[in-house]
Amino acid sequence: MMTKEPGVTDRLSGLDASFLSLECKEIPLHMAGVFIFDRPLPFDSFVRRVQSQLPLIPRYRQIVVPSPFNLGYPTWEDDPNFDIARHILRVRIDAPGGEAELEALSGHLLSEVMDRNRPLWDIRVVSGLRDGRGAMILRLHHAMADGIAGAALVLGLILDTTRAGSYPIRKIRPPAKRQPCHQPSVGVDIVSGIESSLEHLIDAVSGGLLGRREGVT
Repeated sequence: MMTKEPGVTDRLSGLDASFLSLECKEIPLHMAGVFIFDRPLPFDSFVRRVQSQLPLIPRYRQIVVPSPFNLGYPTWEDDPNFDIARHILRVRIDAPGGEAELEALSGHLLSEVMDRNRPLWDIRVVSGLRDGRGAMILRLHHAMADGIAGAALVLGLILDTTRAGSYPIRKIRPPAKRQPCHQPSVGVDIVSGIESSLEHLIDAVSGGLLGRREGVT
């Protein structure tokens, strides 16, 4: 029975790894949402609230670590330098603060590839909207969440203002010290690479057999 390497929380699936390998500066592969509120978000209390939810979603404190020599799928590991201030940022849109200015800001942010040296999510708390409104721009990489369902789970935790959705801020233990990426368990990554190759081979063979059957009259 294979055991996980020390400090490694999880290994990406083939699908999630593909979102990273196919991404380039011309094709960012993150999900995003722009949310407009009747009033501005109180920045400091919003940051505290999100921070209080992080123990419930530990993936949001983890980074993607490539396997040695890219023999296997990357792994999720705790970010030893996690700082929520690098994930929730203030931004002010240009006057007059209408939808056109918000769309321009969103388009600029959403066209940028996310920094893989950090957990793959961030939030901009937007001010400067006219009529006293506020906004939030959320980015979340496809490798982190299972489509809309995954994003909805996070939004539910962040935006839920009911008593049931309120949690005291929990002290998060510092992540376990992990070995550098160039000193991993190569054996595990070789096995992961073989499994990946077999998966692709099985898919290719299955697809070929199916095609032959469909071509039989």
